Amino acid sequence: MLLFEFGVNRQTRGRCADKLVSKMSDAPGHLLLELVAAQHIAYGREDSFKMSMGRLLADRFLLGLRTHEISAQAALDIAVGIGMPEQFKSIFLQNFGEANIVLFGVEDSDRGRIYKAYLEFWQKIRTVVLATGSREPALLNLGFKWYESDNSTNVVSRYTCFPLLDLAGILGRMRAVYEACDDHPSCWIACRLVQLAAKRNATFIYLEVSEEGTPRRSFDINLYKANLTLAEVEPLLLEAVTQYAIPREQFDALYSHNRARLLGHLSGGVARDGGDFLTVYYETRQL
Repeated sequence: MLLFEFGVNRQTRGRCADKLVSKMSDAPGHLLLELVAAQHIAYGREDSFKMSMGRLLADRFLLGLRTHEISAQAALDIAVGIGMPEQFKSIFLQNFGEANIVLFGVEDSDRGRIYKAYLEFWQKIRTVVLATGSREPALLNLGFKWYESDNSTNVVSRYTCFPLLDLAGILGRMRAVYEACDDHPSCWIACRLVQLAAKRNATFIYLEVSEEGTPRRSFDINLYKANLTLAEVEPLLLEAVTQYAIPREQFDALYSHNRARLLGHLSGGVARDGGDFLTVYYETRQL
C-alpha cells in the first residue's frame, strides 16, 4: 500500500479543500470521513478507480493517519464505527503497535459497499533494509475487508513487500502473478506503465497480495517517485478502457477532473471472483 511515504518532499498537486467532509456528506464514505475528521489530526487521502471487464468503479478512497498521532483504541473506534466485524478486532489491536500508518477505506462494488482497514509497517521494513540490505520478503500491510451487508465474505489481506527489486525483477514478478499467461489486459498495460515510469530513473516499491481462502493473486506498485501525471499515462489507460470494454464517456467523465493528479499506486491481477482487474490510485490530500 505505502500511500504516503513519498508525499513529503514533493509538491502537492490538487490538495483537497478543508471542507472536504461537508462536501462529501451525500457521497459513499461520508461516515468514514466524519469519523476520521473528528480526530482533529492530519490525514492523507488517496482516491482510485478500478477497471474490470465492462466495469469502471470510481467511488473508492483511502484515508491514512500516522499511528503516533492516534491511539490504538481511537483507531479501533473508527474501524468499529464503519462496521469492523468482531473477528478482526483482536488481531487489529495486536498488530497496531508495530504499524507506522493506519488506513481506512471504502468502495462501492456490484455486491454492495466494502469497508477496509489497514496497518502499514513501512518503517519496520525500512529500518531492516537500510541496516542490512536485506532483500527478504516482508509483510508491509495487513488489511481487513468486509461488506457492509454481508459478513460471509470478510477477508484478511497480506501485502508482502519485495525490497530492492530492479525493473527486470519487478516485471518478472508481475508476469508470474498471471502464471506466465500475459494476455490479461492488466498485465501488459501495467508492465508498459511501469516501464514508462522507470524512464524517470526512479525506484519503486513492489508488493504482492494474497488472501486466504480466495483465488486473489495481485500486485501493487508505488509509482509516486516517477512524478508522472495521469495526463501523461492517459494513452495507456485508454487502451485499458478499450480492452475492458468500458464506455469511453464513462471514463472521460471521471478522468477529465483528475488529469493533473500524480499517478500513485498501480495494482492489478486476478480478483477474488477470478476476473482480471487494474486499479489506478492518485493522491488527493497529502499527509
